[in-house]
Amino acid sequence: MDQPWPVHIDQTDTIHKRYSLRGRGTWVIKVRQTLVDDELVAKISWPEESRWNEAYIIEQARARGEGQPEILEHLPVIHSSVDIANTSTSQIRRFFGLADDGCQNSRVLRLLFSPRLSPITKLDPAPLWRNFWECFRCHYLTWGLGVHHRDVSANNIMCNKHGKGIMNDWDLATIKDMPCMPLNAERTGTMPFMALELLTDAGWNGRLEHRYRHDSESFAWVLMWTLARFKDGKEIPTPPLENWNSGDYEQCHNAKLAIGTACPSPPSSCSTEHWNAARTLVAYWITFRTTCSDNKIEEPVDQEVYSRVLQLKEPPNDFNTGIEEGFLDARRAVKRFSARLSAL
Repeated sequence: MDQPWPVHIDQTDTIHKRYSLRGRGTWVIKVRQTLVDDELVAKISWPEESRWNEAYIIEQARARGEGQPEILEHLPVIHSSVDIANTSTSQIRRFFGLADDGCQNSRVLRLLFSPRLSPITKLDPAPLWRNFWECFRCHYLTWGLGVHHRDVSANNIMCNKHGKGIMNDWDLATIKDMPCMPLNAERTGTMPFMALELLTDAGWNGRLEHRYRHDSESFAWVLMWTLARFKDGKEIPTPPLENWNSGDYEQCHNAKLAIGTACPSPPSSCSTEHWNAARTLVAYWITFRTTCSDNKIEEPVDQEVYSRVLQLKEPPNDFNTGIEEGFLDARRAVKRFSARLSAL
């Protein structure tokens, strides 16, 4: 949207607010306006100036996915994005005569306006399931086009007013092979949903390359978290899996590994089929992680990871059979990767 347009932002209409001394401090607020026939929200945050603007990243994803409804229908619509003048933290530091020690990248206050979306946690099981896999497909296709999301969480798999799954929040994404790609060491990912390999010293401190399989694994953790903790669109009292959100990456890593033997019972709000699928997917990634920890194997091809997950998402109705298939399938995958490596 090129022309100026009046909006009214009332901080009492807060949808989401993240308190943070460091980081983006994202705040999502309802917007009142008359120019666009949509209920809009303003996403207010402090992203690093060295990163691509989220609106530009989404624009790139749309351009590269032209003609592919599997991508275009599941990306957010951005009506406007603006950086507020004179809010750069580097300018603020200079104003107060503070030296920039290079330990923290400069940030700027940014407003991004888009249609309001609903999180999948508020959906009934059937539309939740459909929207989840629509976003999984969109994420994979955009990754293949060089736009890498890198922060899959329960808060950014959304649904629009037309019932379409929307892969939201691309502000930590990178664009492959783009000139002047911003380089920074900021960790990407939301702890409860991060891949097991990233919940290690090397992963937590940014010494591992973020790969497609890490995001693919995050989808599995999101699915289990959502099915286990939400009923009728609300978080249940004393929800399970709290130890995933402890703030300690080692504790989160160990708690997620233990899911293989200490998984919560299926909640009444979801079908046995969906719950078994979530457990089978998690079992696949636990086995993949534990097996790969002991073996130097070839990095799996993205398409192979994507196809394997789709095959596992509809396991047999019997849980024991389904979970065992997840474990066996991971072992087969690891053996194939090892065999390819040995043949080189």
